[in-house]
Amino acid sequence: MIADRPADWARIIRERRMALNMSQADLAVELGTSRQWLSNFENGRSTDAAQLHVVLQLIALLDLTAVLTAETE
Repeated sequence: MIADRPADWARIIRERRMALNMSQADLAVELGTSRQWLSNFENGRSTDAAQLHVVLQLIALLDLTAVLTAETE
């Protein structure tokens, strides 16, 4: 699945969390953040302010993998 916009990342995170039957509250505790932060992220309200290390930790907690590739011209 390609995620090239913050909203794509948010959707993937939310879908994966739900597939794992995790509540926002439970995941937020594991992440060390608030449920409100996670809710804002999943709804695209805080994706611009999200710190990369927190997003990477979130990806790891959900057993996801992010792959970076160079665009070819």
